[in-house]
Amino acid sequence: MNKKSLLYKFFSFLRSPKYNQVENINLGQKIIINIRLFAPMYLLVVFSGVMLSILFSIINFQNGDSFAIEFFLNESIITIILAAVIIAPLSEELAFRLGLKYSIPRFIISSLLIFSFAKSLFSINISETLIPFLVIFIVAFEYFALRIIGNSKMQDFYKNYFYIIFYLSALAFGFIHSFNYKNIADIWFLAPLLVMPQLIVGIFFGYFRVKLGFIFSIANHAFYNFMTLSPLLVLSILGIDLVDPNALDQLSNTQNLGLVALLLMSLAVLFTIILINLYNLIELFNKDKLASA
Repeated sequence: MNKKSLLYKFFSFLRSPKYNQVENINLGQKIIINIRLFAPMYLLVVFSGVMLSILFSIINFQNGDSFAIEFFLNESIITIILAAVIIAPLSEELAFRLGLKYSIPRFIISSLLIFSFAKSLFSINISETLIPFLVIFIVAFEYFALRIIGNSKMQDFYKNYFYIIFYLSALAFGFIHSFNYKNIADIWFLAPLLVMPQLIVGIFFGYFRVKLGFIFSIANHAFYNFMTLSPLLVLSILGIDLVDPNALDQLSNTQNLGLVALLLMSLAVLFTIILINLYNLIELFNKDKLASA
């Protein structure tokens, strides 16, 4: 790795995303970079969530009418973990990040999954008997069209317009999460704020995919979802009713101990994230001083 700080290289990439820039480093170094960038990502998400909560309380906006919350309250823990930590990260990364590096198979897989998301989100009514034929048509059309265009031209297109492709993937990722809200049609003007956390992680996941490899974007997505859900999962395991506002007044000693353990665990994670961010900032400022000396 060169002498530029990790945050400097990250923000330099965001200013002008470059195509096919996988770091030529070993797996251990990639993991260290991953951990050091996951910390600011998560801190930004927490900060944006707090700011949005304050804003929504000021304007008296209630955003609890969510398909995601409804799913969590009605499904088993195993189903929630399977959906949030395995199925969602894999399908969403295949749709929005796999195609950030061009090849015909990657392009086709991403486009098919994006079509599947669009069909579901916009309630596009297609006969089930027609879907296999439609899929075959899309695959065949894209395959022959891309073969005719040629690999070199597509590679040049990616290199010339990668900054657009990169940010469009992050915007599309945030856009599909706006449909988590049942009344999104009535509050569409708030959509950019509602999906701000997803926009943030979408940019970071894209960076992980481009610089570290596709497996890192999947792993970070899965771990991010797990960390986000873990407090709710612990409360559910403790048998604490997440809907009843009086549930905290009726807790057993075991449940109280569980809540204390959850609080300590959350504080430890937050403290670790803050320490990593402080290290990143110290490195950034020290490198800047050395560069100007």
